[in-house]
Amino acid sequence: MIAMRMTQAAPMLFGTGSLQMLGDELKMRGLKKPVIITDKGVTGAGVTEKVKSVVKEAGLECAVWDNCLSDAPTDSVDAAAAAARDAGADAIIALGGGSSMDTAKAASLSINNNKTILEIMGPPPSEAMGPPPPPCEPDVPIFTIPTTSGTGSEVTTVAVLVNSENLKKCGVVITGSALAIVDPELTVGVPPQITAMTGMDVVAHAVEAITGVMRNPMSDLKGYEALRLVNAHLYDAVKDGTNITARTGMSFASSLAGLAFSDSITTLGHAISQALASVHHLHHGLICGLATPPQLELFATVVPERVRKIGEIFGADIPFDATPEQIGKIAADKLRVFMSQIGIQSFEQMGYARKDITDHVGLLMDEMMKDFSPCEITKDIAYNALDRMYDYKGA
Repeated sequence: MIAMRMTQAAPMLFGTGSLQMLGDELKMRGLKKPVIITDKGVTGAGVTEKVKSVVKEAGLECAVWDNCLSDAPTDSVDAAAAAARDAGADAIIALGGGSSMDTAKAASLSINNNKTILEIMGPPPSEAMGPPPPPCEPDVPIFTIPTTSGTGSEVTTVAVLVNSENLKKCGVVITGSALAIVDPELTVGVPPQITAMTGMDVVAHAVEAITGVMRNPMSDLKGYEALRLVNAHLYDAVKDGTNITARTGMSFASSLAGLAFSDSITTLGHAISQALASVHHLHHGLICGLATPPQLELFATVVPERVRKIGEIFGADIPFDATPEQIGKIAADKLRVFMSQIGIQSFEQMGYARKDITDHVGLLMDEMMKDFSPCEITKDIAYNALDRMYDYKGA
């Protein structure tokens, strides 16, 4: 039997009102001076102050650094680490969406030394000799608190960054956070469009975890349940952001999908997102969502019963004797309908020509994540996936 890695990157407190336990959790660990690392949007929405008040009500000091940027540039990570160091912080509260949590997670590795995050990471895997390095241990405990339902970064061991020197995506693996606090109430103010796009990131994480070559029984359980929750709750969360039942379902789906792909690793869709994001700077969840139906069509030729189950979760009626190609088409079309119902726009609606997408097949072929797909991704297959993404008609 081949050993399967099944990771639980962080213990988690889940549920409405769970934020109120943060102060006690800090004190229980003997921590006295946490710093909140977040972004201006979260601060402007009043969430940073809400978290800071909980900490101060517990009798603890609390600093704030809210200069996180989208796609977590490495120089922003270094700035966050310096701010934590200057504040004498003994813990980090990573607050926000994926970029803010990734910034904070990476910053935790360089508080007690003079190294930049790029120095800590070293060369990328393709340039390094020998096996990949072991996960890095944070200098101080991290408490991850998401304000969106999408990345699952609160429970993953990876921080996805952008190298500020060459603008390429990169990442660092950490041992995990001390505690994830997932309070659905913190997602109530997220606008409908962002709710939809981050929700499609959940779908992409789960689909790629279920179909990729690194899947295992635990990633299957979490991935399928994440998709069930998305189908049950994302539409309602988009239509009424105050619907706490829908927000709770999506918060749990996001964390489950994050746990699912922690071991199984994302595949073609995320490779596409990284390639196109470096050129067009579109929302990560949007590109991942647009890439998911073509993935289903492609992957059904290799893992048809998995794609069948994914399609059926979203309500697809797939004949028992359908061919793999038919399974993929039916499942993909059902997901396209779902995407249009929650307001996901097409590339054409956003003003892009087909060649604006397909011309970047070379960038896609440079992305390593595509190699974890259940089938070989040749240049022709990659081109076809980009081309099929453009065929989506939109909301």
